[in-house]
Amino acid sequence: MDCRWQGSPVLLMWDLRRHLNRERLPQSSTCVMFWFRDVAAKRSRYWLRIEPTDVDLCLTNTGFEVQLTVETTIRTMVEVWVGDRPISSAVRDGAISLTGASKLVRDFPRWLKLSPFASVPLPVDAVAR
Repeated sequence: MDCRWQGSPVLLMWDLRRHLNRERLPQSSTCVMFWFRDVAAKRSRYWLRIEPTDVDLCLTNTGFEVQLTVETTIRTMVEVWVGDRPISSAVRDGAISLTGASKLVRDFPRWLKLSPFASVPLPVDAVAR
């Protein structure tokens, strides 16, 4: 895993939530579930509740109908988040599986902005590892 990001899926999800491209999000209430297949069951699922004026991160099932499911591994999502892997290739290769309404599946990759640290070059000694 890239040394620029270390932490739990909760921290990753908070960062993702804070750095969504608000102009590209659905303009109607939408619930997106993230499922990290490689994380212990208790911490493997997270929900983004998108409203026209706000986005909430839920750590437990909200009971809202899920319109889009993002299924992946934490490693893949971190690679995308830090800019080491384009989301388009992760989706194309099946490393990220999107299930739901076709418009949401099609638009989802444009919702995500990269981590603010994605453009920070790694130290030379970290690259050699």
